[in-house]
Amino acid sequence: MYNTYEDSYKGILLGEADLLLVANAYSKIDNFYMDENIKLLMAFIEQTPPYAIAIRQNFTPTFFFYI
Repeated sequence: MYNTYEDSYKGILLGEADLLLVANAYSKIDNFYMDENIKLLMAFIEQTPPYAIAIRQNFTPTFFFYI
């Protein structure tokens, strides 16, 4: 696992990873689509599931979202 899509991409180039999964909503997705060093294996078009944000135990964020 990598912290960013760009770090994941570097892992692909270094041979540390085999696949790169990037959300189409990512603002810089075009960088991956247009990159000649990698190729698009597949795309799937489905409704996205609900998302949640998790934090580690004993961590207090500086802001909260209440639903």
